[in-house]
Amino acid sequence: MRTAGVGLALVPALVVVVAAADLVQPSPRVLLERADEALRAGRTDTAAAVFADVLLDAPGQPWTGYADLGLVLVGLRAGDLDLAATHAERLRASPAHAATAELLVGVIAAAHGETAAASTRLEAFATGSQRQSARATAALGAAYALFWAERYDEAAARFDAVTAQFPGGPLVDDARYGAAWSRWLAGDRERALGDLRALAATRGVERGRVSRALQALEPAAVLSAGITRADTPPLLSSAGQPIAALDVDGAMLALAALRRVDASDQGAETVRNEGPRADDVPAAGAEAGGVGGNLAQDVEAAPAADEPGAPAAPPRPRSRVEAWMVVAALAVMALVVWWLRRGRRSAR
Repeated sequence: MRTAGVGLALVPALVVVVAAADLVQPSPRVLLERADEALRAGRTDTAAAVFADVLLDAPGQPWTGYADLGLVLVGLRAGDLDLAATHAERLRASPAHAATAELLVGVIAAAHGETAAASTRLEAFATGSQRQSARATAALGAAYALFWAERYDEAAARFDAVTAQFPGGPLVDDARYGAAWSRWLAGDRERALGDLRALAATRGVERGRVSRALQALEPAAVLSAGITRADTPPLLSSAGQPIAALDVDGAMLALAALRRVDASDQGAETVRNEGPRADDVPAAGAEAGGVGGNLAQDVEAAPAADEPGAPAAPPRPRSRVEAWMVVAALAVMALVVWWLRRGRRSAR
């Protein structure tokens, strides 16, 4: 009878433990918001672990898709193109994020130097997408694919086409800078300087400094700067936000380029497509670390059915495990105290 009584006494305690555990286990939305916040603050390891935690729980769409998207952004921010490519490919299997994934895969392929594949994919997207901002991003990505392949004459023409096709759009300044810098590298220095001066005049004053890697339009620097803009919306914002993945402030880059080349002949002929130096600092807007999902959000589709969980991923955050342990330990302590007191009363 005593054993049966102990068993019955444990039932309400176990119910309390389970209920408490449910309370301390955040929902997928809360986890994604936490990961997005960490990513905005530049804590990429923390963000990656939380996004991976969502994938391990396999909550289904749209949460799984957002977690994969978050890991793409982590990879782009950290310069880990392999991580970004892996989760962009996973994202293609999600009907809710298929259009987003197609654009991401093309841009990442361009950064990887897969020029032919990237150009084909991005050109198709630029003509087939229903959203103008998505088409503009794809067209700009196709121009970058040529630029990163060092096909500067072709790249300049493609950047010019983006400016003509999407006049007044948010990416026009980037396309104009891409065309000007392509011409500089192709040897058409006089026209390049004229284009840079015209673009710089739209800004007038340079704020902060731009890293040499970004000014030279190196792939990792461009992608990282685009997604770390301080004005990007949260990852879970509704669809229709402006695309900013390749929006790196072309006017600011033109000012930085002019500072380097200096319109006079002071070293103008020696400027090359150089990498970053130790004394360079991030571009204005990048220091705030704002990472959102606007590349994806602008081409989002409706949520789809559940998908299977993700493959191996980083460990779960310790906080959830610790919460379970604390709740369980408190419940066991309460049972021990209750049982001892009950035994003393029975002995009397």
